[in-house]
Amino acid sequence: MTLPTTGLHDGIPEQEYHGHRASLSSTGAKTIATRGLRAFRWGQDHPVHKDSFDLGSVVHALILGVGDYTVINADSWRTKAAQIERDDVRAADSTPILAKDFNAAEEMADAVLSNKLTAGILSEGRPEVSAWAEDPETGMVMRGRIDWLRDNAIVDVKTSKDPVDPMQWEKTAWNYRYGLQAWWYSRVLELNGEPERPFLWIALSKDAPHECYVHQASTELLERGREDGERALRLYGDAILTGQWPGLADDQQIHQTGLPRWAQ
Repeated sequence: MTLPTTGLHDGIPEQEYHGHRASLSSTGAKTIATRGLRAFRWGQDHPVHKDSFDLGSVVHALILGVGDYTVINADSWRTKAAQIERDDVRAADSTPILAKDFNAAEEMADAVLSNKLTAGILSEGRPEVSAWAEDPETGMVMRGRIDWLRDNAIVDVKTSKDPVDPMQWEKTAWNYRYGLQAWWYSRVLELNGEPERPFLWIALSKDAPHECYVHQASTELLERGREDGERALRLYGDAILTGQWPGLADDQQIHQTGLPRWAQ
């Protein structure tokens, strides 16, 4: 199908959304900002799917009520038969998951849906809203896929192998540049004439008993996300114009190595 370049849209298939190379996502912008244009282009040309992604996809489907998955009754992916069944499921645009992992996914989803705060947040809104908008400064098309869009909030569900309490989440949000994603989604909505909304994360621990917290992006985090996002858009726009996709190491400098901050 031909994907749009502007507006908010429901029901866009996930694989088609992620395969849209005529626009830049927040994930792509994060790669450009932290690893460079060469790494971004390499990822586009050599997409890799990790089995670890499937658990998060199924948890999202159970929580948000959208997304197709198939439970496979095998102990692991080690056997050839299980691998063939897994690949057939993916070819049918469904997410394969082992039965034992599906049990964990159900427990994780229940931790969110049985929590009074998170259940209330998810009681109103639209799931999996795909949005596109043209950046007026660079002319590049930005895209974002919002987990849950309320009239008064942008909500993103994150599963984490690390603790999700406020102190640890601050580190996680910085390490994974979640501020860039928060600003990116907010900006795409703004460019579509949508009102400003706070950005919320429902952070869910992958480890039992699957604690979940709600965190809000601060003004400071969003500002840093804006700086990273705008820089990524400029670099991406230059690469589209020139056809050059340099890496971060292409500045031809000798870099001085000193003591790390903790050693000082």
